[in-house]
Amino acid sequence: MLISFLFAIELSGCGLNVGSDNYQIEWFDGYLRSDYWALNKDAHQLLDGLMEKNTDEITKVFSKAVRESVGEAGLGGGAEYLISIFEGDLVKVREHGTSYRNTKEYLKRREVQSGLFSITTTIGEYELNFKYYAKDSITPEFKGMYQLYLCKTSDKIRGGLCADFMGIYVPNQIEDADKNIPHEYRNAYGTFTVPAGYYLDDSLSTDEKYYFSLEGVALRDMIFTHFNLSFGQSNYGINEQESFRDEMISYLWREKRFQYREPYSISYSGGNTDLEITQEGETAQGYPMLEFTFYQQNTIPVDKFYYIMGDKKYVLVQYSYLSGAMELGDEEKAMIAAAESLVDSFVWAE
Repeated sequence: MLISFLFAIELSGCGLNVGSDNYQIEWFDGYLRSDYWALNKDAHQLLDGLMEKNTDEITKVFSKAVRESVGEAGLGGGAEYLISIFEGDLVKVREHGTSYRNTKEYLKRREVQSGLFSITTTIGEYELNFKYYAKDSITPEFKGMYQLYLCKTSDKIRGGLCADFMGIYVPNQIEDADKNIPHEYRNAYGTFTVPAGYYLDDSLSTDEKYYFSLEGVALRDMIFTHFNLSFGQSNYGINEQESFRDEMISYLWREKRFQYREPYSISYSGGNTDLEITQEGETAQGYPMLEFTFYQQNTIPVDKFYYIMGDKKYVLVQYSYLSGAMELGDEEKAMIAAAESLVDSFVWAE
């Protein structure tokens, strides 16, 4: 039986506490608006669904349009994932921050709330992020919950969901037998090895371009730091490194500087980006290699390009930094080392 929605309400100086007999939601004063009660009702329905392990209750917090767009299997699978990681009885839910974004089209308007909550159960701690269409006369069929990300606090990933992601985020999950071991890849161009701890992202990778990141990251849905490998043709032989370098400098500065950073619609920030040649030499296999780096604010290497030359062809390994922090942490430094290890492992096919 679902927990009753007859709540005891207590106003205090710091916020609004709404509780049932078994748990409490601590909302802040910003929610005392015309849209408060709808969001509060959906929040309790989501929490009740998690405790009752009821996928229908969870999926119903999303609008009919979202459910139809994601599909019954997709949204139901997401609900099953949430139930699989959620353990214990609810003790407290606390809102930590909410942002609002308004979109206007003629006389119509959409207000989107993005919320961050901590959830305490008798067994563990969780973090809940969501995007909620609070008011929507532009696409009223989407009014309600739009996207949702729940994780154990200990498994938190420093990344954000893509703006157009709908439904429930399900992490990229790796089979135990494939975890924490190097993986070798072989195709028509050559062979290369990815170090332990980094995994092929099936949501974006193709036969021509391979994306790699950490377990739990699905790059199609989550903006996150990663590296990738792709192949290209050039006009230069393996001994024409200088001419190849000059063309790549021109291309990177002219094209990449003003393009969106793949695979997301994220661009560099105006005049605060500098391009440098950071290394010229050879890979561990003896192939000519050029490294270029885009720096943000003159300090952060936001993109690193490693070109491995062949005869009128090349391999590009690209590292992309997307966390937004003003300095690289250990995780980012380790990923750069992984990308460079991939570069050194590459062997052209005969």
